[in-house]
Amino acid sequence: MMMKKILVAIVIAGCGVAAAQQPDVNAANREGETPLMHAAEWGDVATVKRLLAAGASVNMQDNDGSTALMEAAEKGRAEIVRLLLAAGANVNQQDEDGETALIQAADSRSVETVKLLLAAGANVNQQDDDGNTALMEAADNGDVEVVKLLLAAGAEVNARDDDGETALMKAREEGHMEVARMLQAAGAR
Repeated sequence: MMMKKILVAIVIAGCGVAAAQQPDVNAANREGETPLMHAAEWGDVATVKRLLAAGASVNMQDNDGSTALMEAAEKGRAEIVRLLLAAGANVNQQDEDGETALIQAADSRSVETVKLLLAAGANVNQQDDDGNTALMEAADNGDVEVVKLLLAAGAEVNARDDDGETALMKAREEGHMEVARMLQAAGAR
């Protein structure tokens, strides 16, 4: 209940209307964050549904380029990711650092979220501004299940980041030998 009051306060404060008027569900705070972004981040499924029904834009970006889908993916909120995708969220939208929801989901170790994003057409080989891919994030974390999903989806095992590192190098550096063996079996050099 407290989160709902906070979200209403954010909307009302953000759009500068009296409480008796209908607030703008896409009103953003100084950071460009909307109520939908906050509800997605906090995992408030009921509020996400209400905001979507009220016409909240799923592809609005905050000042850092983040979207509600990215917020949900970063936190591993699979049910909210499903709702946002069904509402037309851009699965390949990038934030100011070039990260996508898939890169963030891989980094958060959320198997279900990664599955949803891949099924929705996420670019498995998208690189962020540092050259990192979802596979590199998963390998760096030693996440066997996410690595399997990304490999099955066609992730490029020999892609290099801006420092020349591959997913295999990242897995080895962190001591994730099972992931390293999986990557080698998939053709990593």
